[in-house]
Amino acid sequence: MEPVEVRMLGQFSLTWGGRTISDTAGRGKKVWSLLAYLITRRDQPVSRQKLVELLWGDETDSSDPENVLRITLHRARGMLEQLAPEEGRSFIAFQDGGYQWIAPTNVDADRFDSLTRGRASNREQLLKDLMEAMELYQGAFLPRQSEEGWVVPIAAHYRGRFLSGAQDAVALLIAENRQGEALSLCRRAIDEDPYHEFFYQALMQLLAMEGDRRSAMAAYEALSHRLHDDFGILPDEKTRSIYRKIAYAPGETALPMDTVMDDLHEEAPLPGALQCDYDSFRTLCYCESRSIERTGREDQILLINVAATAERPLTRRTLDTVMENLAKQIQNGLRRGDSFCRCSVSQYIILLRDASLENGQMVCGRILSGFRAAYPNAQVRLLSRVQPLGRQLPEM
Repeated sequence: MEPVEVRMLGQFSLTWGGRTISDTAGRGKKVWSLLAYLITRRDQPVSRQKLVELLWGDETDSSDPENVLRITLHRARGMLEQLAPEEGRSFIAFQDGGYQWIAPTNVDADRFDSLTRGRASNREQLLKDLMEAMELYQGAFLPRQSEEGWVVPIAAHYRGRFLSGAQDAVALLIAENRQGEALSLCRRAIDEDPYHEFFYQALMQLLAMEGDRRSAMAAYEALSHRLHDDFGILPDEKTRSIYRKIAYAPGETALPMDTVMDDLHEEAPLPGALQCDYDSFRTLCYCESRSIERTGREDQILLINVAATAERPLTRRTLDTVMENLAKQIQNGLRRGDSFCRCSVSQYIILLRDASLENGQMVCGRILSGFRAAYPNAQVRLLSRVQPLGRQLPEM
């Protein structure tokens, strides 16, 4: 008898003798869940009680849950009869006190698992195996059953295997100068895990190699915004270093002075202080520290932290609103030559040029009082520190 070809990654379908049945029809969810579980656990019989608990738990109001199971099994066998007339019903047998899938079967998830174990004896075969595995992984394990308790850990296992295998495959593809395939796989992996920095790092480098610096920088910005919005963190240092090398890399051709000056000119500058990203702010501080060493003048670093009150914890939505309003207050309350950035989900850091400690404290107080006057109903605490540039800030 020819084996039943089963797909479980990205969809659930059974193919035999040129016929295919699939759960995409959207009918009989419990029937498909029963089939999926029996095929996944086909190495041993599954008891009636186990199947009832697994598929229904406390959902069924029937006084005879085993009868509900028999009806579901009857429907499952009926579907299998459509797949394999005269043979399909025999694919599920009752033996040794339980039900068992006994038909010869090839499952894509099993093949995928084997290919991603990295058992090949040489790099060429390893890459071949990994690329076959990447092709097999067409999406999550049993996506229509994704909320069922028994599916969750198995889906997580295969997802982890895909990301790990994709990471190895990308590295091998780059070593083999197969940049186009590596680029495509990076994009697939980012769709699967939009926070995985390895794939952003590789994507940025591959795009830069193709001369598409704009897309490489856009990839970084997408990651940066995602991490900031969802977790309040920055990309790690390696990712930021790659971005800096791409963003500030010199061009291939010499530039005329007019073009250079145009690039250095700020288009439609906003009033007030310059708001920038943390990497740019840090570079500005490096430059200022060097200037201070030479001139002896003093700059101040202002750190403002937004915290919850004792009576009311902060939701993320409230915090983001407060931070947006505080940014406006900071920008309008500083000179055009000053700079600031959001350095964490709840903090702004300010570079106040050519100012004494007393001036810094006064400016900081003015920002905080201005915020309180503009937003009197904001239920937050504003904490601040002022310290000369070049010294470590105390803990807040």
